[in-house]
Amino acid sequence: MRKIPLAVPLFKNLSGGARERRTSRKAVDFMASSLDFTGYFKSWTEVRFSSTPEKRSVCTEINFQNWTVVGAELLTTGTYGQSGDNVEMELRLFDTIRGRQILGKRYPAISRRRQMILRFCAEVIFYLTGNKGIFNSRIAFVSTGSGKKEIYTCDFDGTIPPD
Repeated sequence: MRKIPLAVPLFKNLSGGARERRTSRKAVDFMASSLDFTGYFKSWTEVRFSSTPEKRSVCTEINFQNWTVVGAELLTTGTYGQSGDNVEMELRLFDTIRGRQILGKRYPAISRRRQMILRFCAEVIFYLTGNKGIFNSRIAFVSTGSGKKEIYTCDFDGTIPPD
């Protein structure tokens, strides 16, 4: 199966500051790796394009031809804002070949970035395949590492998110 080339550039940071920029980088890396995990995509976050997210618009002024030249058939854009522990994101998916937005979601201020990104990834997979995908899946397993049998759970990718 041919993997779909997907560009996942840095989100536009609405809060400013170096800390938020690092957090935005982690969020983009997590989105790219989660979508890659499905086997449908070949994504990259280090976009071969000289545009900083702070100078880009989320959905206007996108030169789709420039994205197709670097090989992207799909493009995500996003805004990221943080106030204290609360995070707000707006994420979009574009078809660069047809030059149009195909998906857009806004996630209001909550404290779990991971949850917002996984919701968006699930929306992307549902839009493209009609299936809900694996992003809300949990794995249960038994471990005897402590000398006793204990039951543990984790997310689909083996991560144990904080409660």
